[in-house]
Amino acid sequence: MKKHGQQFALNEELIQKATDALFQKFSSSQKPFDLKTTPTLSLGLTFKTIPACRKQIPVRLPHPLFSQQTHTVCIITCFPKDKVKQLIADNNITCVKKVLTIKSLIRKHRQFEARRALVTRYDVFLTDSKACPHVTRILGKVFIQKHKNPVAIHLRPLSLSSEIDKAFSTVLFHVSSGSTSSITVGSFDTLSSTQLADNVIQCLRSLMNKLPPGWSNLRKAFVKSFKSLALPIFTGLPTPPPLQISSDRDSTMTVNALPQSRGTPAAEETESSDEDVITSLADRCSVLDRAGAYERVSREKSRKRASEEVGGRRKKFMRQHNLVARKKTLSNHSLRRN
Repeated sequence: MKKHGQQFALNEELIQKATDALFQKFSSSQKPFDLKTTPTLSLGLTFKTIPACRKQIPVRLPHPLFSQQTHTVCIITCFPKDKVKQLIADNNITCVKKVLTIKSLIRKHRQFEARRALVTRYDVFLTDSKACPHVTRILGKVFIQKHKNPVAIHLRPLSLSSEIDKAFSTVLFHVSSGSTSSITVGSFDTLSSTQLADNVIQCLRSLMNKLPPGWSNLRKAFVKSFKSLALPIFTGLPTPPPLQISSDRDSTMTVNALPQSRGTPAAEETESSDEDVITSLADRCSVLDRAGAYERVSREKSRKRASEEVGGRRKKFMRQHNLVARKKTLSNHSLRRN
């Protein structure tokens, strides 16, 4: 697995305090676990720029969200239904309550109401790795909003039970079109506060290793639950453009005005006078002014070019229209003479 950026030491004590506070407020062991009614813990990430990667990223958690004894599963496959049911019976798996083929999914759940009823009927949706891209496209935004996108598994005769256990501990991170995305990392009724903190730490580190360019693109991270405040657990400082500071030896040095993030390695100490810093800031402001003026001139040129193109098309249309009208008048005069 390719790792992006530097590795930072997270403040695990702060994460534990945040999960403890939410756990004390929302934990209730009397209610059964249900993603629709039970409050869950979510990890939110705010990026400086939207990561350029695939929309869904699987993340493996140390403590699973579901179990085969208490949750229902629906498997969507491209293989024949009878073979999949026989495979489930041979492995003595009781949590799978429904097996759907892609053809039946398209035929019976084409309408929005049918898909909305299907997403509330089962706790977990699984699919084989071959059909996963097609199934995700067919199910649409209903499953994305409910955080129930199907997890890909390998339908193997000897390891089907272990594949289902892996899917129960896997969550899908959906990269939204905005700067903030969230992912569910656990429930207050099935996991303890320590287990929730472990899931948050592992999920955050795994996502930063998979999302380019890594930690340098992360603005802040927070944990929250339904109708609760967002508790920050990581805050990154903005990365300014480098300053060109002239030294006494007629050479230039490139430094950053602010560190990239809290907890980053300390930058090398540089000695510079206040006059040099003020001069460099003035130079940078003048460069920005020139860049803004150039941008305004280029914008005016493009607008003028567009208006000229529209005027040229209008003139061409009028010439063609006048030509057609002249031909009609000439044909009418010739008919009258005859």
